Amino acid sequence: MKQSTLYYIGEIILISGIITDQIIFFLLFKILRIPPNEILKGENYTYTLLFLLISTLIIFFLFYFFQKIDTLKDKNLKIPIFKKINKKTILISLICFFVFYLFMIISSSIANLFLGKSNILKNPLLQNIKNFKDLIILAIGGAIGGAFREELQRSFVLQRFDVIFKLPYTGLIIWSTYFALGHINQGVFAIFIVGIIGLGLGFIYLKYKNFDINFFTHLFFNFFSIFSFFIYKKFF
Repeated sequence: MKQSTLYYIGEIILISGIITDQIIFFLLFKILRIPPNEILKGENYTYTLLFLLISTLIIFFLFYFFQKIDTLKDKNLKIPIFKKINKKTILISLICFFVFYLFMIISSSIANLFLGKSNILKNPLLQNIKNFKDLIILAIGGAIGGAFREELQRSFVLQRFDVIFKLPYTGLIIWSTYFALGHINQGVFAIFIVGIIGLGLGFIYLKYKNFDINFFTHLFFNFFSIFSFFIYKKFF
């Protein structure tokens, strides 16, 4: 039986993590007494990583489960991962990473000049790094819960909007807005920065239809942001 429009909307909602993440927060608090703030603000990076691992595992399961059902009817919905890794993929990813990182640096500098430091990008997860152990845990979280999970979500949602609803750029705007609002704890300026970068990542996916390019772009961006912040904080 052909799935309905409502069914695909349900897929997108579940993949987004709106429901599943709240369930994880609830269970971690009830079972392990871990307050959500300790996860969201990086007050304990081990808890943050635990949350990201569980959330990513659930999203990964949903990603493959929905594809297995859907691609029986429409092969255009299949999203291969880690099957297009080559020199071109890495080169495009490095170029995109450089553009996004340069945009963040320039935008932050301009905002700092006109708005002051109190109004620019403030990431509590980065600011709470105390030692090398925190750095490694956060880097792992940035790779798994950031680059991998978020690009699974982005590729899945945009593929559905493109193939099912025939509204790829509507999906791009909706998902990029959602992605940006998810970083509201970093401040208003962060919503702008992350929103633009989210639009860029979404555009890259719609252009190349290549999960691997998006993953490596996001991975390079997260790693470089985390390590450069740690070095700056420790030595400058």
